[in-house]
Amino acid sequence: MNVALRLAALPVVALALAGCTAVTDAAPSPEPTAVVTPYTPAPEPTQEPLADVEVALATQVRDAAVDDLNRWTDREIIGVGWYICEQFDLGVSGFELEDGLKQTRFNDAMVAAFMEPSVSALCPEHVDKLDDGTV
Repeated sequence: MNVALRLAALPVVALALAGCTAVTDAAPSPEPTAVVTPYTPAPEPTQEPLADVEVALATQVRDAAVDDLNRWTDREIIGVGWYICEQFDLGVSGFELEDGLKQTRFNDAMVAAFMEPSVSALCPEHVDKLDDGTV
């Protein structure tokens, strides 16, 4: 019986394998084409021009000649200045702010270069917070 089963299955297997030949009369499929789109950079966001007081602040901080502040952009310097004002607006004391800045990458000279000029130029309403002996 085993031989009879093999003989009966032989034509089925032969027909199945006949469909798997590598030779076909059909046209070959075309090579896949890659769609390449040229790179177009995103447009630079337009930034508002700096206010005169902001330019003066950046110049004053840079003139302190502390560490590498002369390599900072105006917007980086002004960003720190506004951060100082925002912290005072939130009720942070001068001591807490100075301590927080020192825990990042600021040393004593950098803190001094930023604190007074930033408050005087950007948020003079907080000048009294500089008188607590921290700066």
